[in-house]
Amino acid sequence: IYARVFRCLSFIHSTHLIFNKILIEFQFKCCGTTGPLSYPNPINLPDTCCELTPCNAINAYPGCNDKITSLFQTYGITIGIVPLVIAAFELVAVVFSLCLANHARNKIRRTHY
Repeated sequence: IYARVFRCLSFIHSTHLIFNKILIEFQFKCCGTTGPLSYPNPINLPDTCCELTPCNAINAYPGCNDKITSLFQTYGITIGIVPLVIAAFELVAVVFSLCLANHARNKIRRTHY
C-alpha cells in the first residue's frame, strides 16, 4: 500500500512540475531551461515554446534561464525587501498585542485591590 501511495504522490508531484514549467514558458515567452535544445526532440516542441505553430527549434523562444535571471536582477531588491517589511510589520503587531495584553492584565489586577 505504501508503494501505491508513493507512486500516486510522485505522479501528482511530477504533474505539478510539468504544469509549472508550462506556466513559466507561457508567462515569460521562453522555451526550456537553456533553449529548445533542452527538450529531447527539438523538432516537435510544445506550443508554449513558440508564437507560431508548428513549433520547432527554428521559431522557438530563447531559454528560460536568461529570462528568469534578468527578472531577479531587475526586481531582486524588491523581492527581498517585501518579505522583510511584512516581517517587521508583524513584529510591531506582536509587540503591540503583548503591550495591550499586559495593560489589560494590569487593569484587572488593579481593580481587585
